[in-house]
Amino acid sequence: MKDFDVRCIMLDLDGTVYLGNRVFDYTAGFLETLNSLSIRYLFLTNNSSKSTDAYLKKFSQMGLPATKDTILISSHAAADYINENYKGLRTLILGTESMKQEMRQLGVNVCDSAPEVLLAGFDTALSYENLTRFTNFVAAGLPYIATHPDKVCPAEHGFLPDLGSVTELIFACTGRRPEIICGKPNEQILIAAEHKTGLSRKNLLMVGDRLTTDIALGAWGVKTALVLSGEACAADIPNAPVKPSYIFPSLKELGEALKKK
Repeated sequence: MKDFDVRCIMLDLDGTVYLGNRVFDYTAGFLETLNSLSIRYLFLTNNSSKSTDAYLKKFSQMGLPATKDTILISSHAAADYINENYKGLRTLILGTESMKQEMRQLGVNVCDSAPEVLLAGFDTALSYENLTRFTNFVAAGLPYIATHPDKVCPAEHGFLPDLGSVTELIFACTGRRPEIICGKPNEQILIAAEHKTGLSRKNLLMVGDRLTTDIALGAWGVKTALVLSGEACAADIPNAPVKPSYIFPSLKELGEALKKK
């Protein structure tokens, strides 16, 4: 890492910073290391079911320093895309109430009827009625966007079916896929990170435990570091379509490597 001018580290959450509701015992020390080296950090997550305020509350309970400027959610990248391409159009959201409220704050014209644009997020209170209604609007050919592609979300006792599973169901019914998926591993969230930090991707490092999302973001010209504290193990790496730039057992070892730069 000696020749890499890293100025901001983008951190995946579950499996990287914490596991479920348990923060790794080295995470706080890692963030202190970044501060001592004047390296910024950005918590970056695909989970669009939660708002920025919900993440701030969780980080506070875990004793991790965070502000609105250090959190980027796939829904934020979706808001950027909608505001750039469908500014002011009535947008129907399949998502949680907290996501809808945050999208309003980000300038999206959220509606409950007569939509012109469709946005699918991770709705942990999804009803069959809302899913049916949304799917029929997709079938009608309206512009259709999704926040992220994850098919499952880790949970304390197993997993939850995530948005990627819902969009597959919608595809089975309509033959349509989203025109863009904004979260990792797609470029839209990297563009959003550049806008939020004011930095070029050449000065960003994506750190995470998933080869298919976190590390696959490397296809867009950003360096990546795989930590083996969550989903992926070393045996998975040879078959990954995009290989990590660096590999560490956890954030602890990454922090030690940064100190030696």
